[in-house]
Amino acid sequence: MSNHTHNSIQEKPSKIPKEVRKITRELFELNLKPKTIIEVLHERGIILPSISQLNNFLRTIKSTKLSPTSISLGEIEQWCLESSQSIPESHDTPFVVSYQII
Repeated sequence: MSNHTHNSIQEKPSKIPKEVRKITRELFELNLKPKTIIEVLHERGIILPSISQLNNFLRTIKSTKLSPTSISLGEIEQWCLESSQSIPESHDTPFVVSYQII
């Protein structure tokens, strides 16, 4: 009877290595989709992150690069105040004619 061990099983690292994150960030800047990013990393012989690791990392990049997706009532009110001060020259510029916040 032999002993059963799991020593030969390699654990997947829980974090994406720094160098892979750097390359992934560069590929994200090129507007590549996650599947394409995985393919490029594979072609370069880089240890691949799991798809969930990649998606989580890309979500983090997006949240730090992009402005928040929600706007507060105070921000809307401030925009209305600023936009109602004058009528813009361009027909394509939005502005507020009248507003009421209850």
